Amino acid sequence: MAGFEYTSDGQRLRYLGVVADWEESLFETYLQAVQLGKTAATGVIILPNREWLYDFLYFLTRNDLTEASSVLPESKDQYRSIPNVEALHTQIIRKVPLFDSIALLPRRKFLDEGFETLDDLVSVPTYD
Repeated sequence: MAGFEYTSDGQRLRYLGVVADWEESLFETYLQAVQLGKTAATGVIILPNREWLYDFLYFLTRNDLTEASSVLPESKDQYRSIPNVEALHTQIIRKVPLFDSIALLPRRKFLDEGFETLDDLVSVPTYD
């Protein structure tokens, strides 16, 4: 998925997203996050549910796939004490360089709220 904004120079890519499927491996999702990080757009990764989001973050820690493994909880159960996705971003995700300008959202939250919460989760780039 992609979202554009109009500027005086024409259209610019504002959002670029990936919707992870149940059959997709966690490593594939990691590779997609790396690719999103190479763009100038705000990245959005939609995961099947919140448990899948926890599995993904735990996978990164367990496999040393991020420079900030010390920021991530050591067990999956520790994620359950975080009350919502915004708190998860504030406490953990914003501190992981891999997710700079990338929002992680469970599918239900995205369907219920759409892009409304993205500005709260990541700083949205502005273009001059």
